[in-house]
Amino acid sequence: MKPTDIIIHALRKGQINAVKSAELEELTGLDSRDVRQCIERLRRSGVVICSSNDGYFYPETRTELRAFIHQEAARAHSIEITLRSAERLLSEWGGDND
Repeated sequence: MKPTDIIIHALRKGQINAVKSAELEELTGLDSRDVRQCIERLRRSGVVICSSNDGYFYPETRTELRAFIHQEAARAHSIEITLRSAERLLSEWGGDND
């Protein structure tokens, strides 16, 4: 069975049933980075996998899903701010000084 299939079957509904990354690592034989990459591939394919300090889980309630959306939106906003600073510096440098 592929690691992504193992993850799909290991996850359960509800934050109370969240599965820690360490458990997914043990089940799949992957390290933490590869588990995160599998989760990301699944998310990009349309599987809604929430995460919290408790681990990974499928949303069971609107509240859980809203909390995950809020968490990811805040993360995206933080990345956007970081990118703006880097883009501003690149613009200030001007030209091509590679």
